[in-house]
Amino acid sequence: MRRVTSLRGIIAATVCVAASADPGGRALAGEGEDELLEVVTIIARHGDPLAVPGSSYVVTEAEMQALAYTDVHRLLQAAPGVYVKDEEGFGLFPNIGIRGASSGRSSKITVMEDGLPGAMAPYAAPASYVFPTAGRMRGIEVLKGPGTLRHGPFTVGGAINLLSTAIPDAPTGRMAAELGSFGGDKLHASYGGTAGQWGALLETYRKSSDGFARIDRVGGGTGHDLEEYVGKLRWSSADSARWSQQLELKFVQADETAQQSYVGLTDADFRRDPNRRYGLTALDRIDRVRSGGALRHVLELSDALRLSSSVYRWKNTRDFARLTQIEGEDITTFVNAANTDPRRQAVLAGADATSIQHQFNDRSFLAQGLQSELAAQFATGGLEHDLVAGVRVHEDSEDRLQPTDVYDQLDGRLVYRRTIPANASNNRIGEAQAVSAWLLDEVRLGRWRLTGALRHEDIRTAEQRYADVARTVPGLRVANSLSSLSAGAGATFALDERWSLLAGVYQGFAPPGSGATLGQRGEESLNSELGLRFRLGDFSIDAVGFFSDYTNALQNCTLANPCAGGIVDGTEQTGAAEVRGLEFLAEATLFAGSGFKVPARLSWTWTKGEVTRDSDTGNVLEGDNLPYLPEHVATASIGVERGRAALHAAAHYTAAQCADSLCRRAGIDNRFRRTESYLMVDLSASWQLSPRAELYARIENLLDEQRLVSRGAAGARTSMPRYFGAGLRIGF
Repeated sequence: MRRVTSLRGIIAATVCVAASADPGGRALAGEGEDELLEVVTIIARHGDPLAVPGSSYVVTEAEMQALAYTDVHRLLQAAPGVYVKDEEGFGLFPNIGIRGASSGRSSKITVMEDGLPGAMAPYAAPASYVFPTAGRMRGIEVLKGPGTLRHGPFTVGGAINLLSTAIPDAPTGRMAAELGSFGGDKLHASYGGTAGQWGALLETYRKSSDGFARIDRVGGGTGHDLEEYVGKLRWSSADSARWSQQLELKFVQADETAQQSYVGLTDADFRRDPNRRYGLTALDRIDRVRSGGALRHVLELSDALRLSSSVYRWKNTRDFARLTQIEGEDITTFVNAANTDPRRQAVLAGADATSIQHQFNDRSFLAQGLQSELAAQFATGGLEHDLVAGVRVHEDSEDRLQPTDVYDQLDGRLVYRRTIPANASNNRIGEAQAVSAWLLDEVRLGRWRLTGALRHEDIRTAEQRYADVARTVPGLRVANSLSSLSAGAGATFALDERWSLLAGVYQGFAPPGSGATLGQRGEESLNSELGLRFRLGDFSIDAVGFFSDYTNALQNCTLANPCAGGIVDGTEQTGAAEVRGLEFLAEATLFAGSGFKVPARLSWTWTKGEVTRDSDTGNVLEGDNLPYLPEHVATASIGVERGRAALHAAAHYTAAQCADSLCRRAGIDNRFRRTESYLMVDLSASWQLSPRAELYARIENLLDEQRLVSRGAAGARTSMPRYFGAGLRIGF
């Protein structure tokens, strides 16, 4: 495997630098970052219960450092109303859902970085195989409710915004290095500052692991490597300028290799060794490259009028070489059938077999656009308005060319036989163009905060399939155009200085992808919420009930998240559905005094969902359950901080869930359709060596619980076993 260049040597050098740290140096956390934050956030004044038009959650930089998570699943596990589906233990393939919206490949949520689209092709190919690297971020925002209409195109569940490192206002550097289990290491470093009207930042994030799974007859080879580089350059107008302006350029280059597979284990093999991988998957590997960035311009026309405009462009490539068929059967069918068939089980274990197909999923994605927002503050009579009007012109595309190598398995080895060129089913170009417009008005009147929101999407998609590799013989072409107008309204009311009420209702929408045929609608829902908030110093409670009525439910069909009947391409209509739930979040400082501080947090989400109308195809029926929707998700965390020392612990529970929509049907064998409930306990400790150097150690999955957390595309999957890591953070 390619290894990040001399990373352990770099970490050793980092330790030497920290050992000589000047106790009088700059604080570890850095000082005085530029107020660009208010431009890129989607949640204004998140500590103010009246400032957000809907329920929200913010993962702060301090929280990210407390347990030193790098997996976006772990970072979001305390967010109420959010569900994650683990696939390989490291969060390399994020599966995130919000309020019942499907978690498969995070394809039903709006993913942003610094307030701009961050998915690889949100309209043409919503299933997000490429996700902004959470480990280099300084915060993550989760927004639900009517305010989601400002941040589309996916508004059925909610929006996630990842906040990148800001340019500091004074020369500041940071470095964090970690060594850990499974040959793991991590380096995150940045340096930047502002001089006069100019500011700049250089940043790198590098992470690798040998992996914890072992391949039959091969051994290791299940790790991953990531290298990411970020550059920012900012110009600000002079203080004497008539209008205050700011222009910032951001560029990101990322290169990642992961020797991962879609194939899990039969239940019997999982019980014996959850960290095993079949020899048939020895060639499975994904290579991903992400490059691009954004140019943002902010113009302050007055204290009450601001225009923000951005142009962005992202190019992603993904080459996933993976096992797709065994003896003429797709891997999902074969592995699931092996649970009860000794012959198939023997083939997985290494018995001779023919026609082992290994496909090269070579895909490239392009997403680019122009977005502009005008924010105005004004008063009409006794009403104070915060008005935001925006427009975005966007286009994206997916180009896939997928030839297939055919092998035989002889004496446990894969023997190459031939190559099948790409054909019309896996040789295609999908394109999408979209124009979006939105209007959000937040009105303040005494103890009331009222919100009205509108969003319009005009989308055109097309997909061309080819019958030959040279693409001179066009095959089937499908095209679609649709428009969607969504409206929403919300209100918060302050009962007194401590208690407030919130309520909201809005229409949700999700585009169907470039494979949609003429006349196919997007996913549509009517979402509502009703809640209560309490604030008293450091103590806060949020309790929000939600209800989502999906009048036209859709599922994006992928190999990792197949639709009913094993369909892995396009979009399938899955009838209508209802989701209801309750979110609860409590935060408090349990004790403060005598040099001690004990912060604590408890979050819990209860959810129920079911299909209320048969799908058009009849694959999904009224009364069916919704896949991967746990009834209970809860996280509790507590910290003890005194002087230079800190200890933090977190426990996360997810209830068992069904991997497809068939678990409730009479006569269905559920033994191989469900996951297991699981409890994960994490622990971290830190010691401040000096004002700018800190040592830390952490343990993930302290109890070493390896449960069946998902069934992936084909077979049982486990979480990461106990992980121990130790690292160093320095500021300079």
